[in-house]
Amino acid sequence: MKVVPANGDMVLEGNITGYDLVAVAPTAQDQAGVNRLQITVLARFYNNKDESKNFEQSFSFYQDFPQGQTLSQNESRLVPKILDQIVLDIFNKTAADW
Repeated sequence: MKVVPANGDMVLEGNITGYDLVAVAPTAQDQAGVNRLQITVLARFYNNKDESKNFEQSFSFYQDFPQGQTLSQNESRLVPKILDQIVLDIFNKTAADW
């Protein structure tokens, strides 16, 4: 396998379509017990050798962090974990039948 800048047998494109902070696990005081950072990526895969393998699909993953902490306290730790899982999910979808 060789990565080329153009005219490859397979093309993978994508963009971030969601970057959301959501309050989950509400407490009795109507506060969030946990905050959730969720990232969504829209991936487009083209297989120029077998067009039946082409797809366009959203992939998302999240990580939770405590209610008493801010996003800025957790973002640099959580984003790489979330993106690693999304990349793995996209890879598994594109390479599932190799």
